Amino acid sequence: MSWRAGTAAGCSPYRGRRTSPLRGTSRSRRHRGEWILSLDADERLCNAELLHDTLLQASPDVGGFLLEHLSTDAEGNRHRTWLLRLLRNHPHIRFRGRIHEQVAESIQQAGYRICPSPVRLVHVGYSNVELLRRKHERNRQLLLQALQEEPDSGYLWLQYARTALALGQAAEADYALERAAGCTPEESPLWTQIRLWQAHVALQQQQPTAATKHLQAVLRHYPDHPTALQLYAEALLQQRNWQRCLQAYERWERALAQPTAEHLLLGITEPSAAEIACRKAYCLYMLGRWEEAESLLLDALQQAPDHLGCRALLGHVYLSTGRLEHAEPLLADLERRNAPPTLLRSLQQHRERRLRARQRTRPLLSFSMIVRDEAQRLPACLDSVRDVVDEIVIVDTGSQDDTPEIARRYGALLFHVAWQEDFAAARNEALRHCQGEWILYLDADEQLAPESARLLRNLLEDTPEEVGALICTIESPHRTADGRVELHRGAYPRVFRNYGYPTIRFVGRAHEQISPSILALGKQIVASPLRILHFGYDQAPQVLQQKVWRNYRLLMQQVQQEPLDAYAWFQLGQTLARLQFYTEAESALRFALQLGTLSHAMSASAAIVLAQLCGRSRRIGEMLSWAEYALHYVPDHVYALYLKARALRFLGRPCEALEALRNARASQRVPELPTTAAVQIVVPEEVLEQEERELAELAAQECSPA
Repeated sequence: MSWRAGTAAGCSPYRGRRTSPLRGTSRSRRHRGEWILSLDADERLCNAELLHDTLLQASPDVGGFLLEHLSTDAEGNRHRTWLLRLLRNHPHIRFRGRIHEQVAESIQQAGYRICPSPVRLVHVGYSNVELLRRKHERNRQLLLQALQEEPDSGYLWLQYARTALALGQAAEADYALERAAGCTPEESPLWTQIRLWQAHVALQQQQPTAATKHLQAVLRHYPDHPTALQLYAEALLQQRNWQRCLQAYERWERALAQPTAEHLLLGITEPSAAEIACRKAYCLYMLGRWEEAESLLLDALQQAPDHLGCRALLGHVYLSTGRLEHAEPLLADLERRNAPPTLLRSLQQHRERRLRARQRTRPLLSFSMIVRDEAQRLPACLDSVRDVVDEIVIVDTGSQDDTPEIARRYGALLFHVAWQEDFAAARNEALRHCQGEWILYLDADEQLAPESARLLRNLLEDTPEEVGALICTIESPHRTADGRVELHRGAYPRVFRNYGYPTIRFVGRAHEQISPSILALGKQIVASPLRILHFGYDQAPQVLQQKVWRNYRLLMQQVQQEPLDAYAWFQLGQTLARLQFYTEAESALRFALQLGTLSHAMSASAAIVLAQLCGRSRRIGEMLSWAEYALHYVPDHVYALYLKARALRFLGRPCEALEALRNARASQRVPELPTTAAVQIVVPEEVLEQEERELAELAAQECSPA
């Protein structure tokens, strides 16, 4: 067995150093061993006894072994990867590349396999910040020289991008990755690495949608690739999609437990068990599942008591559940340990909010409603909130039944106003009488979900001052024209800070909004785990039709008064479609999109309705285009994926249709909570299953030889 060490300093090309012991048509005189272990001067072999055993047991068809590679960066974070450093001494196996030299391709071309091994290396070259910067500068110059010789090398462009990124040159990294992608065919393993780095850069730039597109491309080829799953989870985290993020972290954890040689060769980083537990616990915490988060953190801290992230998050759990006496020792401990400033500051600010909450002089939460003739549904609505709100404010717009008496029975502050054909005006009247720091508003046909009621007050007391409203997921069963019931999910800010009327106010005669006045104050509107159950669309067709005609009348007035209100045009388009005025609906929706002021979620919803309208008139190419338009804004939108699959099937492209449908099923298996879509339609599982069977048969026929 032979050993060769490269130097850690200097600017000479490395290809010669790595390749010199491997050259020749016969065994090198200098290296007569059957195997070669290749190390750098700043690397150490940890378990030499396993090295000997690994080689004794090596199969004849194995040409190289992956070694576990441990390193610590300048900030003290530990990284674990696998590198190809143990090679069969063969005349056709040699390193290639002026820098970041590679040997895997030559091993595979020589007809050998690459396998993982238990052998471990420790790398000590990344702990010095200044030394690391000089290495990157040196590598950058070498890469520029190499690119002059090989301007179409995707591998060199990828390495240049990584180096530029390490030097803080994000624009150069972006350009280099685009060049790398343009030079590399999709079937190459290098293509996967390029996509992963493109996703990494997109996440650094807070562009989770762009990152998701790159990652979905990788996951199509490698569904269990650990790095892709890790980055996908981080993209979902940036989108505050905690339910799917939790699922992605769980998939990542399972993939790390059983990595394949191919995954290791492509490169993965393995964090500690405590780090994975901390990330999963954060998702649980943000979902309001505080007991589960606490249990997970306590278990992790038994194994890794010094994990600062777990200790800080446990402090947040204690504060969110009102246990300040438990949080104080954790905070003091983090201060003694010189924890990162971001961890300390977040926990300190959380504690300050909780202390201020104890000194509150006004109610925390007001409940606001407008009603008319809702005696049948009002009690269930009020029952869902009566134990969590401090006051109930109800404005009645002309009830003829027992609605006012029911409101008084629940202790509501009741006010009567004449109906003015304007939902915003009625809501503002109720808002004017609310005294709480926060306001929750529902309709009589809605109920706050029980688990949301349990966490609502703690959630409000934890919310930072810069947040002005919380988006809730509204689940609504819709009765279709043929009598079926389908579940719709939407995302709307139903809980907001009470800045006082008219500073804060609703706008819009129908489908009224609070968001514009929140945003006008420079406040954030953020997702939350709160869920509202809506039963207003699970009614007889004639009742629904009356509502639709009422909304049509009000929306027509709205667009006449505000002709550039894109949201009103969007709602008008949906209403016209329900009234089966399909041509007019399409015109309204196209105009809403042309105005360019809809949110991404609303733009996706408008495109989905347009896709449905195009499908009705058999314009399948346009149907596909609108489905893809929606997926540009919400890549995991179940119904957009389903419509895409349907369009591709009609166009005679069953293989692509099958892929889209499988993506739709995968997205629907884990409900998006909170949802990032303005409207998400749940497709019955039996419909998806039947469609997948039929597409699989069609795809098999397409791929079978004639």
